[in-house]
Amino acid sequence: MTKKVYVVSSGSYSDYSIDAIFSTKEKADQYLATQKAVIKHSCLDQYNDVEEFRLDVPKRQWETTVVWMAKNGDLAGVEMQGDRQLGWGGFDRYGNLIWVVAGHNDKRAIKVVNEKRAQILALEIWGDERKVKKLVR
Repeated sequence: MTKKVYVVSSGSYSDYSIDAIFSTKEKADQYLATQKAVIKHSCLDQYNDVEEFRLDVPKRQWETTVVWMAKNGDLAGVEMQGDRQLGWGGFDRYGNLIWVVAGHNDKRAIKVVNEKRAQILALEIWGDERKVKKLVR
């Protein structure tokens, strides 16, 4: 039987952090509800959903999520795949950024790739595979 942990996180992109890890989903949900009640009257609803992670997953079961993202941030595709090299995967023939993120959480993978997109745009190297490769390797 695969063991799992349940993670409560807050923030997004560079501000993303793990706030607590629990052995059961019920405990994580209870913590999340308590934290949301504390900040209920605040305009800063920083808490995300509970994320589930498996422990001690054999390598043959490692999962990755591939994200294709356009320069303007639109999603061109998201696909869970087997074990792949993580990180930058180049640009496809349509000019979309391809990035491989560990795990099978689409929401998290999209956040990661959007942040990478922002970095590439800030450096004004979108589409320049040589410069992007140098940046990320």
